[in-house]
Formats: sequence, structure tokens, C-alpha cells
Amino acid sequence: MIPARKELAFIDDLAKDVLPIDTAPTPEEISKQKKVDHLGAPQPAPQKPSEPLRIVVVGTDAALAAVATYLMRKNLLWIELAHVPTAPSTAAKNWGIEGGEGLDAAAALTRPTMPVPLIRDDTGHAIVGYVLLTEPGITGVSSENGFTGEVYVDEHQMFSGTSTGLQIRPTPDAPGIVAAEVPAPDAEVGNEDGGNKGLLSRLGLGRGGRRKAKEAPSRELHRPMTGRAVQVGGLGFRYVRDGVESRKPREKTTLYRHLRDLQIVH
Repeated sequence: MIPARKELAFIDDLAKDVLPIDTAPTPEEISKQKKVDHLGAPQPAPQKPSEPLRIVVVGTDAALAAVATYLMRKNLLWIELAHVPTAPSTAAKNWGIEGGEGLDAAAALTRPTMPVPLIRDDTGHAIVGYVLLTEPGITGVSSENGFTGEVYVDEHQMFSGTSTGLQIRPTPDAPGIVAAEVPAPDAEVGNEDGGNKGLLSRLGLGRGGRRKAKEAPSRELHRPMTGRAVQVGGLGFRYVRDGVESRKPREKTTLYRHLRDLQIVH
């Protein structure tokens, strides 16, 4: 179950109880400054509430992303965020929480926090697990036909042409984002948790589903690239954000590191 915005409105009152007035600059105010500091290692939140406020999300990565999105839009990223996964969690793998298994309920209440980069897309949604781009109309994590487009990580071109699939994830430290092509599917079928064994061995994160391909791509896959932003343009690609697929193919998207970091319980 993914919480709706109105179901999260109670967080506003809790936040006001411990931080009636927030004097820290908002991301919008920071972006308008003449000099914006380079986004380096993730930092603790600058706000000083009267006591810590912690939200525990019991659910999928999509549920966690919905809460992170709400905190981001409300400028409440100083709130501690814990996740008790009810399904295999790519977010837990990204951040190395309990070896990628995630927290149980008791640990979610007692463990400390660590700041991690928060990435978002151009629709204003936070990403905690992964974004997957593939050929439209498929259900797996890659296909032999692939999608046609051009991808840039920061100012560097990752590829221009056809890709079997592309996955974009947050990193636990600077610069914030890693993008990697998804290898062509092989003979085995698995479940889609964000990538397949070949991709994740290159990223060092998670595992995922695969299916049979007719032939290998005509070129070697590009090495994973890290940066602060990823821009994609193409003739049409399937867009899946933390397991939630867009209603129709997209022709462009931008993902980038937010100016404030997420305070995640680990």
C-alpha cells in the first residue's frame, strides 16, 4: 500500500510540535543564492528540533518513496526516516542497511541515523530504490530490442543509440547517483527487484529478474557512471520508479540530487 498525500498530513503537526519555526534556508532559497556550495558528502540536517522526530515506514520501497517525497516537498527532510520492508528492498541494498535486508521493527525505533543523498526526478518524486528505463511494452528489466536514446551523466555522455535497459539508483555517499545499463536478459526468469545478477555484480547492489534473449548486443555495455544528475532523451521508453510504472512511455527524463539529504535510520 502506497500512502496518499492526505494520509501523511499528520506529519505536519508533529513537525510543528518539535520545530515551530524553521529558520534554515529552504532548497529554493539556496538555489537562488549567488554561490551554491558543491554537493559533497551528505550532511546532517541543519534544523535543531526540540526533540528528534522519527517516522517509521512499514511497507515496500514505493511506500518509503512516497513518504520521502512528502518530506522533500514539505521541506521536512530533517525528520528521521526508518524503513521496515515488507518485501525485498532495493533501498536497503543501496544504503547497506543490515546487509541489504533492512530493519526490523525494534531496530527501526532504536538505531541511529545517517545522512544519504536524496535523488528526485523532474516530476518531483523521490527515488529510494531505482528507476528503470526499458523498451516500451515489456515487463522485465531488459530486452534484446531495447530502447533508443541518449544518456548523459552530469556533462558526460554515457551512450547514444540503443540500450537493452538502463537503471538509475541513489548512492549512499557523494556524488549521489549511479546509472548502469542492464545486460541483455538470459535464459532464466526471476522476479523484478531492480536488476539482474549481471548488472548488480557491476554495481555491487541487489539482484533481480532475467529472461531469454535472442542475441547479445552489438557492443559492450558502458561502464556504470556516477554523478549528481542523469538526463535521458529518446524515442519513447518505459519508465518505472520504485516499482511504479508510468501510464505511458516517456521521451525524456531528468534525475538529480536534491539540495538537502535524507536522514535515514540504519
